[in-house]
Amino acid sequence: MISHEEEEEEEEGEGEGEEEEEEEEEEGEGEGEGGEGEAEEEEEEEEESAALQSQSSTLKRTLTNHCLVKSP
Repeated sequence: MISHEEEEEEEEGEGEGEEEEEEEEEEGEGEGEGGEGEAEEEEEEEEESAALQSQSSTLKRTLTNHCLVKSP
């Protein structure tokens, strides 16, 4: 027969294994989300870059037109 103390040790050992499995699953999920986060961040940077280029072009056009009107 198994003593009471031996049963507790077996239960503790099983519990630790389950915790490690859960941590590994969480880490795996985090890596997948991290990849999605990077893609979204990259997309946002591209949108910001396009918006800044558009604004830059508009300002250049405005400045050029202003200078043409002002010149004698």
